[in-house]
Amino acid sequence: MISRVFILSTLLSSASAYSLAPVLQGLKAPSSAPLCHKFSARPGVRRGLTPVRAGDQPIPEGFREFQAREKSLDEWFAKLADSRSSIRQMASIKIAEMHDKEGEEQEKAVIQRLFSYLTLEDVHERRAAVQALGMIGQKVLPPLVDMLLATEDRVVRASCSKAIGAVALKNPELLPEFPQLALDGMKKAILDIPDPVTKIATISSLGQIGGGDVAHGYPGMREGSGCSH
Repeated sequence: MISRVFILSTLLSSASAYSLAPVLQGLKAPSSAPLCHKFSARPGVRRGLTPVRAGDQPIPEGFREFQAREKSLDEWFAKLADSRSSIRQMASIKIAEMHDKEGEEQEKAVIQRLFSYLTLEDVHERRAAVQALGMIGQKVLPPLVDMLLATEDRVVRASCSKAIGAVALKNPELLPEFPQLALDGMKKAILDIPDPVTKIATISSLGQIGGGDVAHGYPGMREGSGCSH
């Protein structure tokens, strides 16, 4: 029985091979035909693709062109608490740019709001407010000096000193003749306030003012602030 099955399967295999041979021969590619085609493409352009710019295409009916909405001051103030430093930095820049866009009343409100941020517990919000005040510039120096000398909170005092230093850093054109009011206020803070945190922050800011911005050609103070007296 086994031998019959073996003989039968052998005969069927042979018959199938002979019957399929012409078909398989017909599937062979001619020896002269190339195995693949070469496509030329310009440098920087993928093969078979045509570069299309968004501006080249009409806006479909029922759709409108996307336009980024400018954030309000309140929205940028909220970003000062963002966990990402890049977002906080952008918020500081935008607040400084927009602080006086609507006139003097808005200017005062924004500066006062930034001063309130110097009293917050969150260090990221305080630092972002310091940078924004620095970018606003010289006009914030008198209230910063007042707050530096009046507050009993050493963290707030340090933030005020750092904000004065930020004004110098962000506005290097002020360095050769930095406002004497600010220098006198920092001198008083160093001499009269025993707190080491205040002294370190204030001395650091004085170092920024005295050192100048050599990279951009701005020298430091030509005369000392009188702190050595």
